Formats: sequence, structure tokens, C-alpha cells
Amino acid sequence: MIRALYGLQNSVLWAHFFDRLGFRLVLTPPTSEQISRTGIETTVAETCYPMKVSHGHAKTLMGKTNYLFLPTLIDMATPELSERGYYCPMVQSSSFMIRAALGLPGSTLLNPSLNLKFDPEMLALDLHKQLVGKLGWKRGLVKAAFQYALQKQEQFEKELHRRGRKFLMTLPPDEPLVVVTGRPYNLHDERLNLRLGQNLAKIGLSALPMDFMDVSDVDLSDFSSMFWGLGAQILRTARRVRNAPTYLDCT
Repeated sequence: MIRALYGLQNSVLWAHFFDRLGFRLVLTPPTSEQISRTGIETTVAETCYPMKVSHGHAKTLMGKTNYLFLPTLIDMATPELSERGYYCPMVQSSSFMIRAALGLPGSTLLNPSLNLKFDPEMLALDLHKQLVGKLGWKRGLVKAAFQYALQKQEQFEKELHRRGRKFLMTLPPDEPLVVVTGRPYNLHDERLNLRLGQNLAKIGLSALPMDFMDVSDVDLSDFSSMFWGLGAQILRTARRVRNAPTYLDCT
């Protein structure tokens, strides 16, 4: 699995899912100059930089694993059912772009199209239907593995929030805090974010990535046209920061 795009958001989920079914999920290394250059040279259409980098990650794994897991993710789970939670079109189509650019044979790809906003049981059935032809998994095993993986992903996110609360509690009241917002594939890739965390630390500023804040209870009903899932998370974080009782700076 590529350490880019959705791979930096839900790799915990997929690692536990495949592990439960007897497979080991291999992640590409952190983005390097070589991966970046390879991606830029490989991309056959003009795209954003994160998309170019994803091509480099995919090429790094070519021929090194039994299968390359490149799902087509349409949307993500949202705090409110009324929200759409779409991924951007390039993320949605990334698996097709990478496959075409690298000439990947279909026999080596695991490429399910998934709506992560679906009910977990429906998602498990969808996964089984799309992958059974190559992997032969039984429906019950897929369902149990996916439910287990969702629990692990949820535990991981709760731990992030717990550590975020602990950090905020220990922060001196007169010390400013920079809450860094962004999409996971920019926020948590040191090459894409230009080592923002280290640079803030060098000038004496404390910073907290937005993923360490639980903003699921923030009302976003007045942004009914916000159909991007990650965009909604950024807006929720900005609203939480604005309404915070102490001084916070949102970047």
C-alpha cells in the first residue's frame, strides 16, 4: 500500500484487515527525493504534487509484493449522515491514473471501489464481492476482519484525541499554540509539508496537527454545500479553534 493519499489516513484500518486474513500489508517508505522525482517523471497528466508523489510510491512497490492494494475510495465516514464526505476527484481516480501511467497488470492489483460512508456490514459485503475472485475469501471471514479493523482504526483515532487533550492540558495558558490543518497526505508527509513541525519548533512555537483534536461534535450545518469530507474536517477544526477559550492560532 502506498504511503500517500488515503494511505496516510486509513492504513491502520487496512493493515489490521489484511493481517486478520493472513496477509501482511507493506507500506512504502516515507517520501524521499527519489520517490518524488520518480512520481513527477512517471505522471502522464498534470496533477497536484501529492498525486505525482503517489505515482512514485506505487512504482516503488512494483514487483515487490504479491498484490498492490490501490482502492478507489469515493467517500469517507462523516459525523452527520446528511454530509456527503466525498474525496476529491483526483484521489477518487488515483488508482486508475497510477495503473495507466505505470502499465500495471490487473492480475497484480487489488482495486475495490468503496464508499467508506456505507454501513460497515454493507462495506464488508462489497469488499468480499470485489475481492473474492482473486483471493477466495469467505464472506464471514471478510466481515469479521473488517469489523475488527474498524475497531482498531477507531481505537487509534481515540488515542490521538486522548494525546491531544493531554498536550493541551499541559500547555501553559499564556503560550500560543498553532493548530495545523490540512489533508492527511500533506499534513503528515514531511516532504510535502516542508518539515513544518520542525520549522515551527525551531522558532519556539508549539504546534498540534488537527487529527489530534476531536471535532466531530462541531456543528457544520450552515455549510450544507461542503461536500468534501476532508474540507469539512478542516472547517470543523477552524471553528473549534475560533471558539476556544484560550488563544489558538489556526494555520
